[in-house]
Amino acid sequence: MDTYTPTRSHTSAAKTFSWLVRRELWEHRAFWIVPAVVMSIILIGTIMGLIQGSQHISVAGDMLPEIDGWDDTMIPMIGEMIMLALVVFFGIATGIVAVFYLLDSLYSERRDRSVLFWKSLPITDSATVGSKLFTGVVVLPLVALAAAFVTYVLTLFLLTLAFGFRDGYPPLSGLWNPIMIAGSLSKWFVLTLVQQVWFLPVYAWLLFCSAFARKAPFLVAALVPLGIGLAEQMAYRHSYLGEILGSYFVGFFQVLEEHSPNPGGGIDFSTGRNDMEFDTIAITDIFQVFAEPQLYAGLAVAGVFIYATVWWRRQKVDLG
Repeated sequence: MDTYTPTRSHTSAAKTFSWLVRRELWEHRAFWIVPAVVMSIILIGTIMGLIQGSQHISVAGDMLPEIDGWDDTMIPMIGEMIMLALVVFFGIATGIVAVFYLLDSLYSERRDRSVLFWKSLPITDSATVGSKLFTGVVVLPLVALAAAFVTYVLTLFLLTLAFGFRDGYPPLSGLWNPIMIAGSLSKWFVLTLVQQVWFLPVYAWLLFCSAFARKAPFLVAALVPLGIGLAEQMAYRHSYLGEILGSYFVGFFQVLEEHSPNPGGGIDFSTGRNDMEFDTIAITDIFQVFAEPQLYAGLAVAGVFIYATVWWRRQKVDLG
């Protein structure tokens, strides 16, 4: 009998955590509304652009005459450019949602006094805090990535439908290569999760401010580091905290740049030459982030903030 007790306990904890995450998804409709709105705007804009473009392009025959000069390397680049734009759009929109969600998640429980009800249930503070952090850091970005992928497929469908077929062959058929699509989606999936791990201390800080602040957690989250930076600037004529934060924020992208197949590449607008390789960065290049000491320093800071958030919610219940 003792052999099965840990398994049952772990199963029960997993079910509880799962239901807590579902509760967050049920209570925050912005998780679904914002990606749906962004998707609608992008698709409507694509349709309007194709309608305007159809006045200058014939539906068949002379459409895209330069297509004959394309080589196999341009198709993956175009696909990556489209996916990159969509991931950025959805990432910015849902990133804003995540920031406000984490800042409000624990504060709103105290403001409407629902924290008293939740603390009366056999649910630990660790599970509650963990579910909110997991929802904002993992679930919401994956929802954004899924919405970006659906929009990507619909965009390809609209482009293929609008550009039609030349001589019985669709010019953009290469974009429908399932291996290319699966590879791109896998890469963005890994990149999204690794990026969330890197910026975990930021999310943990926001959640701590939500638990700690009696009023306006957004101001607390912004003014505390700003005040420390200004105090350092006045005392030492240099903000060490600002330097550390700035280095950490750009560190993730610097690592990717250093391990990209074409570091320093980009578009030279004076000549029009494009040295940027959208499709050649590999998943193994992304995992190079885990070799950076900065990452583990950030995770240690995140652990401190998460522990402080759980402790504060357990010990201090200041109703707003």
